[in-house]
Amino acid sequence: MSYKVFLHPKAAEALKRFNPSLRVKVKDRLKELKASPEERQRLKYSPFYRLRMGDYRAIYEVDREGGKVIVLFIGHRRKVYDDFSKLL
Repeated sequence: MSYKVFLHPKAAEALKRFNPSLRVKVKDRLKELKASPEERQRLKYSPFYRLRMGDYRAIYEVDREGGKVIVLFIGHRRKVYDDFSKLL
């Protein structure tokens, strides 16, 4: 099954702040989620998954019934989890 990847406004905002070369790398990695989003590591005690992209991480959820992957947050690995938890 092929999934569609959507960006939450917070993730899209973070992506716009990246330099162009990093933005291209991140977009390429996000495209990989279309084929197999659930093969990535799940966050502990959470329904969310993470995608590792060098020093950056994307946190996303999978809607199996709708065939959607929703990227909720993108940030540097040092603070992405703390920043994401503030949104919950």
